[in-house]
Amino acid sequence: MSSITLMEWNLNLATNYNGKSTIPGFVAEEILKADKDIFVLTEFAFTKDVDVFLDAFSEKYRLIGTQHRVKGQNEVLIGWRKSRFDSDGSWDLFAPSPDLPDMARVKLIDKETGEQFNVAGARIKIVDYRTRRLQFRKVLHYPKIHSEEYENWIIAVDCNCLRADYKGQDFEKVWGIGVMNKITSEKKFKRHSPSGNDSSIYKKNNYPIFKEDHFFTKGDIKCLNVEYSREFTRAHPDVYIHGEDFNFGWNNNTHKPEWSISCGSGNPDHAMLFGEFIIDVGYPDRCG
Repeated sequence: MSSITLMEWNLNLATNYNGKSTIPGFVAEEILKADKDIFVLTEFAFTKDVDVFLDAFSEKYRLIGTQHRVKGQNEVLIGWRKSRFDSDGSWDLFAPSPDLPDMARVKLIDKETGEQFNVAGARIKIVDYRTRRLQFRKVLHYPKIHSEEYENWIIAVDCNCLRADYKGQDFEKVWGIGVMNKITSEKKFKRHSPSGNDSSIYKKNNYPIFKEDHFFTKGDIKCLNVEYSREFTRAHPDVYIHGEDFNFGWNNNTHKPEWSISCGSGNPDHAMLFGEFIIDVGYPDRCG
């Protein structure tokens, strides 16, 4: 089986809380330019121009996603290349709730090999750290409820986690990589995140390092490569006035970052997360 390419991207629609958000035309263009087999979009919303956005994918991709259309609730959208994959017709979606993550899942079948695997997209909500931890646990517990133990899974998650170099293990107060790794191991998954100092939010090569977007796999899924990409910012300097940096500093008076990208604007303020995977029981993982 040839490798499977995926991308995950947070669209920064912030639930379309004021009913005025739009999806800029360049967003669909950049997804199509990335040309991955599968894409997962978090913080998606049904804006007034959503039909134009969805129609852009009609030739190449089939789409499924949550359709809660509830005020204060983000959606998750999954697209897969029609020429390569079929769906078995089943997908599961979490109901909208402040205590549950945003999440959608679909099972895909490779048309050439018949290989089957589950793809899910999820976003941990910006709530207290204890609830974020519980939501993440639900994401990785989900396969145990909705599939057989042997099944293959790739889950793309915007974890809304703390700095990557935080080593604390206090489950009640801290939500970071250390806690995430412990839950990942307990649930028999593997985490795949870009190495080095790059962050998926804030500034490129930011310190402290914020890696919020990750892949998690189970079964015979093996990772070949994973990386963050901010290439899309270069093609749109009118939007990304600070280049690959989504914020331009720290305000010592408010103790908050100052953003160059407005919340809910529809201009993505996360790097794209790219991954390449293969289904092979004997193949080693090449990425952490």
